[in-house]
Amino acid sequence: MLNNEYPTKNEARNACKAYAKEQGFALSTVRSNALVVTMGCVHHGHPRNREEKAKRREKKDELFVESTSMQTGHPTEDSVSLLPKDIMPKRTRNKDSMRMNCPYFIKIRLRNAVWVVTEIYGGDPNKDGCPLHNHPYADDIYYYSQHRRLTEVSRTLALNMMETGATNNTIRDFLRERGEGATNKDIANLRQLAFNNNPARTIMRLINQLQCKEEQS
Repeated sequence: MLNNEYPTKNEARNACKAYAKEQGFALSTVRSNALVVTMGCVHHGHPRNREEKAKRREKKDELFVESTSMQTGHPTEDSVSLLPKDIMPKRTRNKDSMRMNCPYFIKIRLRNAVWVVTEIYGGDPNKDGCPLHNHPYADDIYYYSQHRRLTEVSRTLALNMMETGATNNTIRDFLRERGEGATNKDIANLRQLAFNNNPARTIMRLINQLQCKEEQS
């Protein structure tokens, strides 16, 4: 990979991402300008300070209670609508941070009108001479959202399979055989988006399912 040359920046970036996928990790762009692009392991960077974030959330909740109590004595739907957006308490899902201070990065530079992989760093090399990460490689590469990019063709195929009654597992396995990753959650989200916004698809799916049952009986 080191010293490989590519005619365009996008081709160089895509080659680095494909290399990461083969190795069992994922890359994201850390810095980019007209001459240099640095792509780091998605586990780079410091973990989020959850304690500090919790304190800020508690402070906003306190402001929320104080503001509504001053207006009505207790929070109501009408009083809540009068509050500034920066005081309104927001509820977000608690997700584990992917940041683990992984030092791994790949740097590409524009040299003589081509993009060159000039540096790959990840701490002490292992016995094969490859830079190390500070975390295990993923058992399932599609754990990383960076490797779950469905094309329009794949989306259409997935929707057609849904209409014939295919399960999420069946669709997921089919897409992976095509080299396009997806998790069951991705398929479920696609199913919900497609059929909730298109009643005709829902009706067609039910008809197909009934026809299948009749053929099997």
